Amino acid sequence: MMIYAPVMIPTLCRSEHFIRCVESLKRNSWAEYTDMYIALDYPAKDEHWNGYREICSYLEKSDFTMFAFFHVIKRETNYGSGKNSREMREYLFQRYDCVIRTDDDVEFSPNFLEYMDKALERYRDDDKVIAVSGYSYPVEWDVSQGSNTMLENIVAPMWGTGFWREKYEMVDDYIRSGGLIHDFARACQMGKYKEMTSAAWIDYAVSATGRHPYESLVCSMSDIALRIYLGVKDCYVIAPTISKSRNWGFDGSGVFCPRISESRKGKCSRDYLYKEQPIDEKNDFEIVPDVKQNFKENRNRLNSFDRRSFGEIAKASFRAAVYMALGEKRYRKLTAFVRGGTAQTRGQ
Repeated sequence: MMIYAPVMIPTLCRSEHFIRCVESLKRNSWAEYTDMYIALDYPAKDEHWNGYREICSYLEKSDFTMFAFFHVIKRETNYGSGKNSREMREYLFQRYDCVIRTDDDVEFSPNFLEYMDKALERYRDDDKVIAVSGYSYPVEWDVSQGSNTMLENIVAPMWGTGFWREKYEMVDDYIRSGGLIHDFARACQMGKYKEMTSAAWIDYAVSATGRHPYESLVCSMSDIALRIYLGVKDCYVIAPTISKSRNWGFDGSGVFCPRISESRKGKCSRDYLYKEQPIDEKNDFEIVPDVKQNFKENRNRLNSFDRRSFGEIAKASFRAAVYMALGEKRYRKLTAFVRGGTAQTRGQ
């Protein structure tokens, strides 16, 4: 029996983005099988109110009968983006064994929901696959002819992502407890950095050797932590070869995405206009897996798009080398002495 995953969208005041997101899901061929949940946070600033009211009006006046179920949870106080998302996810995991989460600034292909449900069903029992991503970077992947899905061990975008409850909770417990920081030395010794993109390795090394490692994004269930987790734990996500989502949030309106100006439009990650990225326009979907699985070449191709300078890589690698040579305790004492502060060590 096919199980259809619900979709959760946390939002606050980005009305234009949110409406575009929901309208794209309304056009999905499998909307009729999908339960939709909106977590509408309460404004915390004066500038939130106009967009918030526009979202309220849209939710009150629009037709959502094309979905199997449509439910809105309106917060009575401001939760903040983290708590708003977390409580909605916990609410859904009490009722479903898998969930599709997305930010409110994502636009989806007409077959996104069908792709997600079929991939979540097919890879449910594969312990090495921890998630299904609807996003694929604008890279010409080295995949087998005719394939439309691929295993990725280098990146885990969160722009329309499906999780199974048990796998999510296992990964979340490990990451939020500081597991990646705790295992940094072992990961270096085992050469796990060789399986990561340059961007992931820099994030890992800088966070683990930083002043407050247990307060970094590496200790939260973020795409930054997940792409490091894939390398450390030899795991995968399923991704489409052609993206089924595009992100409109690089306009400075979100919590994490920086503003990318159209005046410096380019072909690498830091100046790519994600809102113009082509996405799959087909209405239906059947999984055709990549059998080539050229992970090394695909890592090189993503590195070419998500460029990091030699200086960035060298600095991160130097910090990691000093950390490994001194050991964690002596490294933390040394860096705390240099900074004139107190060392944050494992478990703090």
